[in-house]
Amino acid sequence: ANIYTAKWKEHIVVHKMMKSCLEKDENDFIDYITNRQDCLKVAEIKGITINEDKSWGVVMKYYSNRSLSLICDRLSYTQKISIALDVAAALKNIQDQGVVFHELNSSNILIDSDYKAYIIDNSLSPVAQLKKLSVVDYKVDQKHFGIILNELTEVERSNWNPFKQNRNSKLQALIEKCTSEIPEERPNFTDILAQLNDIASTPTSTPMNISATYLKW
Repeated sequence: ANIYTAKWKEHIVVHKMMKSCLEKDENDFIDYITNRQDCLKVAEIKGITINEDKSWGVVMKYYSNRSLSLICDRLSYTQKISIALDVAAALKNIQDQGVVFHELNSSNILIDSDYKAYIIDNSLSPVAQLKKLSVVDYKVDQKHFGIILNELTEVERSNWNPFKQNRNSKLQALIEKCTSEIPEERPNFTDILAQLNDIASTPTSTPMNISATYLKW
């Protein structure tokens, strides 16, 4: 897709123009977008655009701090944990609806002016597919969240050294659980939220200028 800033009803918005053509009936597609928006509570969708050639686009709220990947280096520790809580809560809500996100990364997490995080709804697996998915697939969101958490709590992002860093021990343990190579060992998002809230309530004196654990997508 190509993404632009645009003006809609005197508001600055994001217009995401898809390169593919719309395959659904227009009204069915509008209902699908509306229902998904209400159900999942992800990044706010204002509407859709459909051209004569059936190419289409999504109009979304403009988030002033743009994506997490662009601002991660200038966030405070408190802001990082708060963003992690937002993302975990959104993923819990998504999975509670029987949906798996699959492709979470820092580029599709948007940050508003109050440093609240929202996930872009662009790669969700619907409920109908969930029953066919193994635990490996169902818990892929937990692994990707662990990688995001690792990215959030390291500073030298160009220096991915293959050793554990000297971060908060509870935070390190949570990252290791989420990114376990054994999917069954990865916690659910209810447990992840509980652990993050515990971490958020624990004062930290550990500096963030430390090398990151090496993790692969």
